[in-house]
Amino acid sequence: MSRARRTRWAGGSWRQVPSCTPVIPGGLSWSATCCRSHCTTAPSKQDPAPPFPSRLHGLRRHGFPIGVLFRPYSLRNKERHPMTITDALAARAFLLRATEPPAPAVSAFVVAHGPVEAVERIRSGAAPQAVLQEICNRQPRIVEDLAAIDAGRFRLLTPDDPDWPHGGFHSLSEHGLGAPLGLWVRGNAGLAESTCAAVSVVGSRAATGYGEHVAKTLGMDLSRSGVTVLASGAYGIDGHAHCGALLGPTPPIAVLACGVDVAYPQGHARLLDSVAHNGLLISEYPFGTRPTRPRFAARGRLLAALGVATVVVEAGLRSGAVAVAYTAAALGVASTAFPARSPPPHRPA
Repeated sequence: MSRARRTRWAGGSWRQVPSCTPVIPGGLSWSATCCRSHCTTAPSKQDPAPPFPSRLHGLRRHGFPIGVLFRPYSLRNKERHPMTITDALAARAFLLRATEPPAPAVSAFVVAHGPVEAVERIRSGAAPQAVLQEICNRQPRIVEDLAAIDAGRFRLLTPDDPDWPHGGFHSLSEHGLGAPLGLWVRGNAGLAESTCAAVSVVGSRAATGYGEHVAKTLGMDLSRSGVTVLASGAYGIDGHAHCGALLGPTPPIAVLACGVDVAYPQGHARLLDSVAHNGLLISEYPFGTRPTRPRFAARGRLLAALGVATVVVEAGLRSGAVAVAYTAAALGVASTAFPARSPPPHRPA
């Protein structure tokens, strides 16, 4: 900002102001705290309006970003007038931002009333208390989410989509584990078709060389047999299962505990890109969401529900992979295991 001229609008003319007042190029003094008038002192009702539009060319000539002047009021105006949600897809995007999965009460409420009506009741506080307790944010911003869908960056699958895997998720609702309200998807493979014959491969992050060999071989053999490999893409067993699956013709699926645009773990960024290019990355969490420990646990129920079988390779008693196996057993999904440092062959547990 130039300090050569320091003027402000008052009494119908531009007048000198103290040297402490910032001045933008072209002679207009401006305050960052002002949202409607962009001079340090707004004109009174008796004063004529300052010749602001006629001076814009001068600001542009000096390289001043004109958009900055209008940004504060526009943002406040959007916050003051929240968008009206009349579309089922937008309602699902809203719910995924507003909740922290699993949210069984919200899921049941949406099934009973439909997504649009459910969102309106949640926003107005007219939903049951059990539903409101699962809401983290009643006014989430979903403009960027909808723009990403329109741009084709990601897909948002809902139960109304023909690509939705109803079978596995129906069992989650029956057992009170909360079916997902929607799934963010990165990739072009079909989710419903891919999960018709899918096996979840989970296990220890700190795997031995033997365990990594078993996971990679298993992933490759399953893929060559036309079976989809489901895993989390994590270090250790899951990552090696995906590496093996990429050697076969069947597209693999990675179920994430973060947004589908977040490379976690960072060391597997190229692996996850390969999975997205050949198969699918799916997540309950909107893009930009970072992983946390509760989200890892919530992700496990999706791994258990989407597969027709679950294989655990080298997992300790406190491992999250064991929790996936327990969830799979509760859902009626077959579970098998490869114990650590145990020579093959192995039989189902």
